Amino acid sequence: RSFDEGTSTDRAEGLISYEVKLNGSDFWAGGIIWFEPIDLSNWTTMFVSFKSSDPSFANFEITLQWGEGEEPAGVALDPTAYGYTNDGEWHFLEIPLQDAIDLGWDPRTVRSPFIFAAPGGKAGDVLLIDNLYFTKD
Repeated sequence: RSFDEGTSTDRAEGLISYEVKLNGSDFWAGGIIWFEPIDLSNWTTMFVSFKSSDPSFANFEITLQWGEGEEPAGVALDPTAYGYTNDGEWHFLEIPLQDAIDLGWDPRTVRSPFIFAAPGGKAGDVLLIDNLYFTKD
């Protein structure tokens, strides 16, 4: 594992948030992965909240994967393009799925709607994630 996971009462909504605490590995990643493709072509927007001020989380990617084979393809989005700042405050991101489609993502065969990852990171650095959901217009 590239990080320890837990929960925090520091949250954007609800009762708890998801806490990622790095363990110092050369690469860290986590997310939602499906073994069988799922059709999300009717969904239009991803929402997610992030909070951190630790240097390891100044730059990371959100990846969406698709494909029917063993090795899915993926496209990466930069959370800072949607309003995330590594300033210790909660940031609620609204990500149009069309942005991923424009990069080649096929929403008809989704294998992962949400992976967060980056190289490196200092042991003990923390990222909070909350309020992940998708909507249809």
